[in-house]
Amino acid sequence: MEIRQIYYVLEVEKYKNFSKAADALFITQPTISHQIRELETEFGIKIFDRDTHGVKLTEDGKRFCKYSRSVVDSVDALMEAFDQSTMSAKATLRIGVFTFYKVTRLGRTISRFFASNANVIGSTRVTENYQAYDMLRSGKLDFAILKLRPEYKRSEFIYEELQNDVLNVLISRSDPLAAGREIFRLEELNGIPLITGEKDTHYYNEMKEMYDANGLEFNVSLPATTQISSSIW
Repeated sequence: MEIRQIYYVLEVEKYKNFSKAADALFITQPTISHQIRELETEFGIKIFDRDTHGVKLTEDGKRFCKYSRSVVDSVDALMEAFDQSTMSAKATLRIGVFTFYKVTRLGRTISRFFASNANVIGSTRVTENYQAYDMLRSGKLDFAILKLRPEYKRSEFIYEELQNDVLNVLISRSDPLAAGREIFRLEELNGIPLITGEKDTHYYNEMKEMYDANGLEFNVSLPATTQISSSIW
């Protein structure tokens, strides 16, 4: 049994709903369900009954929660005795990150941040760009690291530009231009057929504006229905 599993049970008991408890803890609903099932298996009991009307404690669940509250109170008292923040006193930081964040070592940076700030708890959630903006608006995220879209540059969000984006293109290794290279000057791409987003999407428009601004031929061979994270293949 782990302390966090006890907190999971108490949150579900509080909200009478697994999904709402998961949102409050900033974890996924399958995660909280799995952890509570493991707890039930370990104790050989059933803690919650679920039906179409919601979630309610079983008799064993009521006993479990009664003792669990004592455990949580004791843990908080222990933390206070050594001048540590209790769970209720800790600040919660919910961070949204882009899909490939671990490739950039961002995961390690975030882990170090939480490890070095004992008064802060939280976790990361991998999310797509527009979903992250919606979650920021609704309060489900406190902070997000993602691509800054032009339409949000003068919006209600406070942001910091960490890095200027570069133009990525997909090009076959059989093309002489790609031989032994990963970086090209923009003018070298003049007239080369491109795969872009559909016409009038942000990805399409941003690329076209860049080409037009540099007097280059914008040649689209195939509009893609999804944005491509590109590299040499």
